[in-house]
Order: sequence, then structure tokens, then C-alpha cells
Amino acid sequence: MKCSYPKCQYIYKMNVIVCPRCKNHMTCLPGNVAHCPCSEMIVGKGLSAFLKKTKYDCLCNSCLKELESKVALALDHETSRKHTEGVHYYIEDGNLVFTEFAHIQRGYCCQSSCRHCAYGYHQEV
Repeated sequence: MKCSYPKCQYIYKMNVIVCPRCKNHMTCLPGNVAHCPCSEMIVGKGLSAFLKKTKYDCLCNSCLKELESKVALALDHETSRKHTEGVHYYIEDGNLVFTEFAHIQRGYCCQSSCRHCAYGYHQEV
């Protein structure tokens, strides 16, 4: 891919990779981050702090937008200790299964390969 600046002669390698969170294909320009699709995102302090706690190297814009809204919501409700079924957990075969939002709100990863881990520490199968 040729750089979009008019006088630039650089050609950047375009990688098509799989987003580790949603498994959709996405374009990545590691040699030219300024023109990578993720550069279109404005990452706020809350999302930036969250991403530093994760195992993710690169996420698609859809996942970044979704995580941004979940992190903002979690920060707005961080003092709440009440867990709500359907928001923080659901029941499956008599067991509580915590949602991605519950993991974000907790603020850290236990690295136990939780089904809805928000931090990218899923068990490799």
C-alpha cells in the first residue's frame, strides 16, 4: 500500500489479521500506524488504562468502540457492589457465568481463562 501523502514514496506492508477479540478480519499497518484504521479511534484515558491491563496487541475499531462504552459504563458504576443478572452474570446449568462487563468492572484479570474474559487471557484450545 502506498502512503497517502502526495510526495511520499514509501510503500507500507498491509497485513490482514484476525481481531483477537471478535475474530473478524481487519487491516493492520504496523509500519505506518498513522494510516492504520485504528488511528481513526480516539482512545480516552479510561480505555487506555484498560488496554494496558490486557493481553491484546491490536483490536479492530468495532471492538475498541464497544470496549470504550463498556469501560466508560464500568467507571460510572465502579462503586456499585450490586450484581444484576443479565448485566454482570447469567446462570447456565446452575452455575454463575460472569459477563465481559463484570470482568471489566472488576478491574483486573484473574488469568483463569474465564469464558468472557475482557483481558484476552482465553485458554488456548
